[in-house]
Amino acid sequence: MSGTWSRTLVTVVSLCIVSTVLLTACATRVDEPVDDQGDAPIESADDQAMVDADDVESDEIAETPEVADDEAEGFPVTVTRTDNVELTIEERPERIVSLSPGATETFFEVGAGDQLVAVDMFSDYPPEAAALAQLDAYQPDPEAIVDLEPDLVFVVFDADGIVSVLDDLDVDVLFLDAPSRVDGMMEQIRTLGAVTGNPVQADETATALEERVEAVTTQVPDRDEPLRVYHELDETFFTVSPESFVGDVYNLLGVDNIADGAMGAYPQLSEEVILDENPDLIVVPTHGQPDGERADEVRQRTGWDVIHAVSNDRIYEIDGDIISRPGPRIVDALEHLAEMFYPEEFVSSYGIPIAH
Repeated sequence: MSGTWSRTLVTVVSLCIVSTVLLTACATRVDEPVDDQGDAPIESADDQAMVDADDVESDEIAETPEVADDEAEGFPVTVTRTDNVELTIEERPERIVSLSPGATETFFEVGAGDQLVAVDMFSDYPPEAAALAQLDAYQPDPEAIVDLEPDLVFVVFDADGIVSVLDDLDVDVLFLDAPSRVDGMMEQIRTLGAVTGNPVQADETATALEERVEAVTTQVPDRDEPLRVYHELDETFFTVSPESFVGDVYNLLGVDNIADGAMGAYPQLSEEVILDENPDLIVVPTHGQPDGERADEVRQRTGWDVIHAVSNDRIYEIDGDIISRPGPRIVDALEHLAEMFYPEEFVSSYGIPIAH
């Protein structure tokens, strides 16, 4: 079995952890309900958290918990978790377990990489993360976690009730939903900086990223008819709606999402709907496939030559990790997509657009 399909198998199985049925898409735009053990667009613990978020109002999961800085030196720090439990961290944690690829990237970015002792099996960036002990975020082993003697465990979803298990074992566990918007991710960067004792570097990191986002959004052209995008998560037409974290990237780029109006953050469309919506742009995330393979697969589909994105050769591949993980590299994805969507406006600012 190839690495790509092994990864897909693991992520499909992970759907069973939290929900039993994917949300039904709107009747006028999507197919009938899909069994959650079928093809599902989840490739990391962060993606699982995004699917869980379909059952919660967008504003509820987008907000980063408030951090109370009670002393001049930064500790104790109190954070309200996703389950509304207040977690007080008394001192700088020196042994952190991260069960989220996006959070792992953030910990390194804010200067807390040397405080990590273990990460989940999908945390492969930066390269230093791969050298750490790896744990299963989908079926977490409390004993394996406790054996690491962590000062803090970070999770984005409560797989197998791991949060309450760790609570009962008196292990500090920071349970925060993955952000549903890019600005929410910026606030989470500041939160993780505060709880690790790196607030200054975290604020500098978030501020620099916010400036890069603003540089893109202020340069997006104002078109009478916005470009229309279809983001294909897999070959069964799962996609992202404007209410998802990935969908918010397209909101920032000023394009219309053909999944707007579909139910849930990560709905499944029908082929008929995609053909009828006739997107100008098709984006296909890759996960280790050879360059051009996914784009060619889309291009060769029977009947898809009538779609503007296909006939105008506007099918774009992008690294699936940088576009799907709620972490600092989402701004890289924003810039890459800006280059591809609007080459005349962005090529001079950001360099040569990624080949497609």
